[in-house]
Amino acid sequence: MSSAESVRRRDSEVYPYMFQSGKLSLRKIGAAINLTKDSVFRSIAAILKRNINPESYLWETEEGKAWLERLIIAMIYEFGIKGNQGAGRMSDFCKRIRIDKHIAVSPSTLRKIRREIETNAVEFQRSEEKVKKEKNVK
Repeated sequence: MSSAESVRRRDSEVYPYMFQSGKLSLRKIGAAINLTKDSVFRSIAAILKRNINPESYLWETEEGKAWLERLIIAMIYEFGIKGNQGAGRMSDFCKRIRIDKHIAVSPSTLRKIRREIETNAVEFQRSEEKVKKEKNVK
């Protein structure tokens, strides 16, 4: 697991405690999720720095993260693979809809994801053809 992934995982553990009634102390939050108060402080600072837009809080939830991942994959497939748009243009689009603070959308990252999608699509097609061929043999 990369350090960025571990930090985001830590932040996702801290986030639910941020807005609880009675405002928990950093020590209490840390004790609840087995982190130091300094780690909790860094997480809260990072979350507040990312959440500068009104809709940003949505992307801190598990559902929001899953939706963002789905959006990126759909965008790359529809506009990058089918529409032949470049990674730079897709990266600019992500910045315009203000999700660049919550998910990696640099052109190099988008190109990497595109290669993974293309590879997985080819492997999926091969496996489906194999299953279809086996059904026809029987």
